[in-house]
Amino acid sequence: MDGLASRSDTIVEQHMVSILSSYTVIPSEATPNLLPESEQINAPTHSLTIYVYKPNCPNKIIPIPNMVDTMRDSLAKILVHYYPLTGRLRLTKVECNAKGVLLLEAESIRALDDYGDFEPNDTIKDLIPKVDYTEPIENSPLLLVQLTRFSSSGGFCVGIAISNVIVDGISDTHFINSWATLARGGTLEEHDMPLLSKVVLSSDTKPCFDHKEFKLLPLVLGHADTTEEGNKETTLAMLKLTRQMVDKLKKKANEGNEGRAYSIYETISAHIWRCVGQYYKN
Repeated sequence: MDGLASRSDTIVEQHMVSILSSYTVIPSEATPNLLPESEQINAPTHSLTIYVYKPNCPNKIIPIPNMVDTMRDSLAKILVHYYPLTGRLRLTKVECNAKGVLLLEAESIRALDDYGDFEPNDTIKDLIPKVDYTEPIENSPLLLVQLTRFSSSGGFCVGIAISNVIVDGISDTHFINSWATLARGGTLEEHDMPLLSKVVLSSDTKPCFDHKEFKLLPLVLGHADTTEEGNKETTLAMLKLTRQMVDKLKKKANEGNEGRAYSIYETISAHIWRCVGQYYKN
């Protein structure tokens, strides 16, 4: 069976957020039933992200069923290309069995402004789908999405939990951008499609490289890895960057750059690391 698999209308209370309905979304077309090997270099946990959308017209609230229909229809389409996300993990395999991803429809009694800067806390956690890690790994969805509408003032957010085993930061962003394109009614170009085949990595002569990215980094710049350093507490810092600040950083980073222009992500990341290095140097 292709498309949407099921729906549950059970209402579950989560503090200030009510889960109204849940959907199991599978690809809108048949997908390969493959068992690709998993690199499994990450723990079988999920990366959590939240996207917040303020209303363009505060006096006009878009009915959430319309948003849910748009999201699940476009999700079913994008999953045709990202079909491993609809599978399940095994010990050393990703079973592409199209069991689907979880889409939750929710509503918060709070207004969007009540959440302030959406700084991570127990209240914000209610806006992101929860993963039950007590369940057997083969029963846990690799992708969970929660669409939450805010009361009175309008606006909504999309909370996403996506498996760290299946995607990294770049592929996660690529998936979200491609999904957003389809949700807006756009079409995907050939260069938008993910390359899932590992044939390009197969060779009779396999070169060996020194993979520095897999080596442990010092816990603190300029210091050795020690138990004392590892036991230090960490604090959360939120950095607010305006469009003007980002444009200024990107312009400065690309001055004299004759190759590919640095992206916003590359520019901000490099700036943060330079500030951290300068802090410990002083």
